[in-house]
Amino acid sequence: MGVPDMDELSFTDSQLHYYVKDALKSAIQGDCDFYNQLVAVMHRKERLSAADVALLVTCLKALTGAVSCIDISHHKSLLAAILRMSLWDYGTDVMDALTDARCLGFIKWGTC
Repeated sequence: MGVPDMDELSFTDSQLHYYVKDALKSAIQGDCDFYNQLVAVMHRKERLSAADVALLVTCLKALTGAVSCIDISHHKSLLAAILRMSLWDYGTDVMDALTDARCLGFIKWGTC
């Protein structure tokens, strides 16, 4: 039995921050269920609902807060997904969160 789909979960922004941090740590140890769902949120291309946009913004903000847990050798698919996102495909909320995630990420790569 895997991790529930992120779209079906309900949690606060602060709870998501911990889930994201745990997903990053777990992926390093080989458990990629929640990590893969996180990457899938970044890969969405279809028209996003308001709930999808809110999830994307919250995930990007959580990643910005957990950037010290990102390991370039273990989280390549997540980094590639973030770097491939076009600012022009989203509204200002996503643009701001994406810009923050990209800028902070290039400054603070580290280990958790």
